[in-house]
Order: sequence, then C-alpha cells, then structure tokens
Amino acid sequence: MSDVDHQQLEEFVPRVELQRIDCIECRARSTAQLSPDVEPPTFTTQPSFQLRIRTPDEDERSGWFFIDIRVVIEFEEGDATVAHRAIYEHPAENEPSVQLLTKFTNEVAAMHLLPYLREALADVTRRVFDQPLMIPMIQRGELSFPVPQRTSTHEA
Repeated sequence: MSDVDHQQLEEFVPRVELQRIDCIECRARSTAQLSPDVEPPTFTTQPSFQLRIRTPDEDERSGWFFIDIRVVIEFEEGDATVAHRAIYEHPAENEPSVQLLTKFTNEVAAMHLLPYLREALADVTRRVFDQPLMIPMIQRGELSFPVPQRTSTHEA
C-alpha cells in the first residue's frame, strides 16, 4: 500500500464535486425504566466513528464515490446511531485509490459530514432522552480513519 502525499490530495480536491449529503440512519433507543422520578441520563461515553467508502464496481459507470460516516454511542440508559453519506463525482479518467479516498475523507469529507452527524445525534437524543448529546468539536485532522478495504467498515 503506497502512501498518498499531500500534493496528490491537493490535485484531487478541485476535481471533486459534492453532489449531496443523505441521512442513511438515525435512531436512539432508551433502556431506562419509565418513571417521573428518573433523571435524564448523563452521557459519559465517547462516540465511535465508522467509515465506509464505496467506489464503482466494474459494471457500473465510473466517476463517482461515496463516503459514509456512522456515529455509534452506547451508554447505560440506551444507545444512539446516526449515519450520513456524502456522494461525490469526479472526472472519470482515473478512479482514485482507496488510499487517496481515505486521505480525502480525513482531510475534507469528514468536515462536510460532521455538522450533519452532530445535528442528527443531538436531535434524536433530545427526542428520546429529553436532552441532546453533542459530538464535541473536532478539529481537522483529529478524526482519522485507517485505509479500509474497498467496501468495508472501519472504526476510528
């Protein structure tokens, strides 16, 4: 596996166009006993982040890829999961490597998806647990995924 340098990413980014961002999963489940005396939960567990990158199969048109980031949090009172997909198009002459797409995710796509993930998690946890769970601010480069297999899921 070859490393992708910063110059390759800088050449790739201007050729990529974000088509849309879709919510693909949004759920929360409370396991707490229902009682008027029960206090709202305190969230102490950090969320885990999972990545899935998909590129065209041989029989599909080229020039696109999508990136899913899924956030999962489990705690004593229940659990919550949200996931969003960013769909990108690019010139079809060369399909980008998984290494390049992972670097693109870590440097660019995560910043596209995090606001959507943060809002969805806060909304669904507020509805189920009467208080929102906020994904903390994540600076560029803090969330880093390893290079996945072509269509697999990896945690960060």
